[in-house]
Amino acid sequence: MKALRLSIACGALLLALPAGAVVTATWGVETYPQWDAGDATSAFITSAGELRPGWDIKRTALEGDAVWSSLRLADGSVLLGSDAGGAIYKLSGDAATRLIALPGAIAVVALAQTSDGAVWAGAMPGNKLWKIDVATGKATPTGALGKDKDVETVWSLAAAGNTVYAGTGPSGKLFAVTGGAAKEVFDTDDKRITALTVTSDGALWLGTSDRALVFRFDPKTAKARAMADFAGNEVSSLAAFPGGVIAAANDLVEQPPPTAKSPAQVEAAEKPNAAKGQVAKPPEVGSKPGADKDPVPVTDLGRKGAKKGKGALFRISKDGRLEQLHALTQTYFTALAVSPEGAVYALYDYGIRCVIAPSFGDIFSGNAVQNGLLTALVSDENAAEIMATLTHTLELAVTVDLEQQTILCGNRSYRFAIDPVSRTRLLEGLDDIALTASYRDRIAAFKASDQGRRPWATPVVRPTST
Repeated sequence: MKALRLSIACGALLLALPAGAVVTATWGVETYPQWDAGDATSAFITSAGELRPGWDIKRTALEGDAVWSSLRLADGSVLLGSDAGGAIYKLSGDAATRLIALPGAIAVVALAQTSDGAVWAGAMPGNKLWKIDVATGKATPTGALGKDKDVETVWSLAAAGNTVYAGTGPSGKLFAVTGGAAKEVFDTDDKRITALTVTSDGALWLGTSDRALVFRFDPKTAKARAMADFAGNEVSSLAAFPGGVIAAANDLVEQPPPTAKSPAQVEAAEKPNAAKGQVAKPPEVGSKPGADKDPVPVTDLGRKGAKKGKGALFRISKDGRLEQLHALTQTYFTALAVSPEGAVYALYDYGIRCVIAPSFGDIFSGNAVQNGLLTALVSDENAAEIMATLTHTLELAVTVDLEQQTILCGNRSYRFAIDPVSRTRLLEGLDDIALTASYRDRIAAFKASDQGRRPWATPVVRPTST
């Protein structure tokens, strides 16, 4: 019997349903200007050039000028942090309800959820975190993170287990909050920590403004290491990626005037000819997306707080290697997310060989089987029961038998569903080429039979003259 024995955590992956397909067309694209002239409404185009049905976008009106932060909950609803007097909205389907407004806040800049289910919010201005009870709409503040002059805004949040990390400004300090108690764990010597993310190895990565630095903080040793220094003035977003992170580094033209000289300004005055960090290599105009000669049509510069600038994406490995992925010439990056392919790689690298859930996205499940990750589909009731069992007995071993398509959890056995072809591929360790090769005899038989039925369709090989 072939079985996978492992301890796992179960969760449902909820994705928007693809829009219904309408008209099918085929065309050729040879240059980026041709690509840019096309229309990809309700379409999803992968980095491999595949065109798939996309998602329809619906607009939901909210108060205020902008949404500063968002957090997806397990039930599929989304919390939105706004600048409408520090209000947090809960979006369920097409309906948005005002959950709560944080006292004294102008905007809810960051949201995060710890493994115990607690939701945390960081605000501008504010020198504390807020624990949000989504069910009752109540907010409980923590104690002050630091001195008022050091912590005026919580710019970023990231959760690791039951600890939430807060990136603050204007002194660029990092705080760890566990059980409501806050502790300063790192000082970046910059003005703001504008981006935080946790990687699969448990490390916390942080990006800053005004010097556009990236650090890797190890909670086990409480030590940080500088990983990148960019020529711009802001790291707006970080996304975990196998072996490191993806960083969005921007060079903004209109920076808010500092109240005093920043470390970068002091360094520039003392060393006027010194290099200002990793410089992005701009793409040739018109050669690829974002390589615009003139400002893009929808710059949204009329939006409150909008800036001008340019940005670039870099991959930073945990061993310090730096690779530029893309650059923009007339605008900048505000957010990053890793695709389902990256999620699969991260799960596999973390040692997870099976994910149990009542539903999976098509892209995720397809990439999972190609990378040896089993997606076991169970009913909502069984998923909830397995989760409850593991919650009460954390060290309980779970046996997943792919051959019999059963899950043994405690003294209960559950059936799971999987596509027959995917099951065969995982049991026999077949990739796309090996799977096709397994049908070699049937392909040869069909070819011989088809030549007898349709001899006119067989290509005629003519000798070439020399």
